Amino acid sequence: MKRSLYLCLLLCIFFSGCTSFVPTKEVSDTSGDTDICIHQFACTVDAMGDDTNEGIYFYDMTYAIDDSEYLYYFDDASGQIVKLCRKINCRHNNENCDAYFGSINNSITLYNNRIYLWAFHNVPGKGNMASLYSVKSDGSDRTDYGFQNIDGTTPGAKQTVIYKDTLYMICDLGPSGNSSYSYKVFMQPLEHDQRAQLLYESPDQEREHSLSDLHTSDDTLWLTDTTYISSDSLCSELIAIDLRTGKPQTILTADNGRIHYTKKGSLIYYCIQAPGSGQYSPVHKFDPESKEDTIFAQQGGKLTFDGQYFFTAACSSDSRKADIYITDENGTLVKTIPSEAIQSRISKPHVRIFQHHIYIEDMDFDVTDSTGPRALIAEKNDLLKDSKAPWYFVTSNGISKISLE
Repeated sequence: MKRSLYLCLLLCIFFSGCTSFVPTKEVSDTSGDTDICIHQFACTVDAMGDDTNEGIYFYDMTYAIDDSEYLYYFDDASGQIVKLCRKINCRHNNENCDAYFGSINNSITLYNNRIYLWAFHNVPGKGNMASLYSVKSDGSDRTDYGFQNIDGTTPGAKQTVIYKDTLYMICDLGPSGNSSYSYKVFMQPLEHDQRAQLLYESPDQEREHSLSDLHTSDDTLWLTDTTYISSDSLCSELIAIDLRTGKPQTILTADNGRIHYTKKGSLIYYCIQAPGSGQYSPVHKFDPESKEDTIFAQQGGKLTFDGQYFFTAACSSDSRKADIYITDENGTLVKTIPSEAIQSRISKPHVRIFQHHIYIEDMDFDVTDSTGPRALIAEKNDLLKDSKAPWYFVTSNGISKISLE
């Protein structure tokens, strides 16, 4: 089992006998438009949750309790991490807990005050089956969409977005040709009794490839399609799929590098990460209509736009350094969180940029000091208002507020 969420290793220590806690009120979509997807990540297929301006929803990948997984919530106001359960005196350690879903599969999406997620269960005579679940943002009103098979197998949803009451997901359907993976995009209407349908697959199924960076806008689904030619050579395309017709169109191509992008209106902001060295190009601003392509900012990396600022996470090829740059809409650098500050707490940082939060986990599996697994969490608006705004530093010893200044 991939251990990509160090923070989750702490949860069984914290909550073996805690009292119930849920968000004090339901949250609202930050977009202000229920047709617009609010689930956007900088970190491609590594999506592990979704957030609001009050906290983060995420899941436990430790399999520490009966091979099961639970839905968790990090609350900004209290600094607590809790299982999203409403039951009084629940011990949160078996399938009777409201936060228990089985083996949650990678992506959690918040849409119209509801959380959507996939989870696997072992079904006698059928093997490992996946079901789509939905609950309100306070953990109530749980809906089970039922077990589903896709192309004869269960879907491994690596990333999901929801747009106009339809869930779009990148799935790994197992080996294909000479590739260890077979990534495809499926669409799943949120109405009951609707089954997932294939929307897109890479034209080259014989080579190693990956699909990532889902975005939706203006009846279009955006993604990157990357093909691995050799250990030090790859090519990447930015694909736009017309959701009215299902027709894909290539918008940008990188002949030897991986495209990282985000969108602001009709404009595309992107950079290219070179294979091997992992170096990033400057950020470009591209207009698909006029084909005008100009340099927007010198600091390249994995990009996200939160409606006001661009956040760029530039991680080194060996993952030992991570600089975070915050740029305004004119390309002016307004704040830098240097790798030196991050490394004072995190030895091998993996940065995730949410809509409202910055989450940095430690990917150093050789951490042996007394703090054990570690993570940093900060609210983005607080950092922009005050350079000395606190971060939550999470270790096996507990959660504390610190400054990285």
